[in-house]
Amino acid sequence: MLSGDRSLRVLTVTHNYPRYAGDPAGAFVARIAEGAAAAGHQVRALAPHARGLAEAEEVNGVSVRRFR
Repeated sequence: MLSGDRSLRVLTVTHNYPRYAGDPAGAFVARIAEGAAAAGHQVRALAPHARGLAEAEEVNGVSVRRFR
């Protein structure tokens, strides 16, 4: 984990982010976001909403917000 003064706040805006475990849609974006979170950065992803999904959730250290 990075010290407080060296960590970053990262926002990923994407048109595709995994909707469920194993979903290939946007999987590469999720891997990058999760890697940054694992390195100690605060990571948020903004992605489209899909039926049945929460509008906000935490997935593998990434705060995911889905918009309509």
